[in-house]
Amino acid sequence: MDIDFALERNGRFLFVEFKPKDGRLSVGARILYKELVRQGHDVWLVQGEGPVVAGPMDRNGNVTFSAEMTLEELAKRTRMWFDGAGEER
Repeated sequence: MDIDFALERNGRFLFVEFKPKDGRLSVGARILYKELVRQGHDVWLVQGEGPVVAGPMDRNGNVTFSAEMTLEELAKRTRMWFDGAGEER
């Protein structure tokens, strides 16, 4: 498997997996992303082409909630994550 998107700031990582509207994660991807979340990284699953449905994954590899948004809104949320990663935990 491959990681579709990764962003790092101050030792914090955001990984994003993009899937078609009805796409599913492979078993290998779910195992990897579960481990990354367990290690304290953020993982988002984004489905569709726009508007998209996006949400963060939990330690069990499940998307904890999702919201429909435009690609511009997804970019804005990614920027918010990046700005927040500049702050101390």
